[in-house]
Amino acid sequence: MIKSSFLKSKLFQNISKLTLGNGFGELLVILSVPVISRIYTPKEIGIFMFFFSISDILSNIVIGKYESAIIISKNKKEAINIVISTISLTLINSVILSLFFLFFGKYFINYFGFNDISEFSFLSIPLLITSLNFYKIIDHWNNYNRNYLIMAYSKFLQKVLLVTIQIIFSFFGFFGLLIGRFISQILSGFYLLIRSLHLISNFNFKELSIKSNFDTLKKYSEFPIFYLPSNLSNRISYNLPNITFSKLFNTEITGLYSLSYRLLASPMGIIMSAIGQVFYKEASVIHTKNTKKLYTFLKNFYLNTFLIGIIPFAILFFISPYLFPIILGDEWKMSGIYIQLLIPWLFLVFLNSPVTSILIILKKQKELFYYEFTSMITRVIVVVLSALFLKNSLYTVGLYSLAGFLFSLFLLIYIIKTTQNCSKI
Repeated sequence: MIKSSFLKSKLFQNISKLTLGNGFGELLVILSVPVISRIYTPKEIGIFMFFFSISDILSNIVIGKYESAIIISKNKKEAINIVISTISLTLINSVILSLFFLFFGKYFINYFGFNDISEFSFLSIPLLITSLNFYKIIDHWNNYNRNYLIMAYSKFLQKVLLVTIQIIFSFFGFFGLLIGRFISQILSGFYLLIRSLHLISNFNFKELSIKSNFDTLKKYSEFPIFYLPSNLSNRISYNLPNITFSKLFNTEITGLYSLSYRLLASPMGIIMSAIGQVFYKEASVIHTKNTKKLYTFLKNFYLNTFLIGIIPFAILFFISPYLFPIILGDEWKMSGIYIQLLIPWLFLVFLNSPVTSILIILKKQKELFYYEFTSMITRVIVVVLSALFLKNSLYTVGLYSLAGFLFSLFLLIYIIKTTQNCSKI
């Protein structure tokens, strides 16, 4: 059983706030899937997931992962400096990307075989990047200030807007999915911003300058140098099937895979997002005050996360092949099998993802990069070779999941050992 002391702790209360907000939102997303699967074709969902996956990867590049430095800022001035700098980086780099896709979009269209969509469709990527990063930055600012209840409301609002807009704009085809994602992130980001304005009401903005922005970015230069490459490798690894399956198989396979992943990621997201944000903040505080307590904190965290996740993951593993055709329709039968193949790996992701930030706190960005880069290269090789030689998407997804499982198991052991050694110092 989960320890009663954990249930009564401030940590659990903060996680609960985020979990409820994100949980109700993700529940709405899950309930909307039978509708989405009937008003959008697998091909339309496959094209959307291709665009969204590209945006997810590039959004980290344009911001340099500096938004993660907001949470560990030493004071409010430093945090605000990073907020302003990261918003500026996002806007400037998104404009540059827009010009790039304006001139070279048609080449991407031809290469990936999206011959029935406009070459200007790639201009939606900079817009998605802007909305993704805007929400991320303001969310991290609120996390820095421990405004967990406001963050919970914003997550629920985002999911409500996402589902509603994607259903209403379904007549636009895959663009309806893109529009829903963009508007939901922008509006929920503005909600977060408005609700947190009181935190800067007494702040003297004359203290800020372009020089102070650059000085702060220089201080946290380890994020683009070490954390960005590792995060980028991680995002490429996760988005690999959404990007490559259209080329290796077809866009319909991409849609079937991405919907199954979305259905599994949604219940995972209910807990993971909340746990990860709270863990990052609390672990950084413990590390500053008393590093020796960090290992005990991590060990209890792993144990409680395991107990929270093991039963729902086990149930889903056994019922998914039979449940999906009933919920989504016979056209989506393969999605249930994909989920069964992904569950062992994603359960370890569920355990690791919230606590990986401890390696950042312990200044292990370089080691994290080596891990993520090796994992990415291995999975690229596995996906490409299995698709070319086995020519079966089930084998490809299965081997992709197996590679992820083995690497995640290694990461789990490494995080425990590293934190344990640090606590002995």
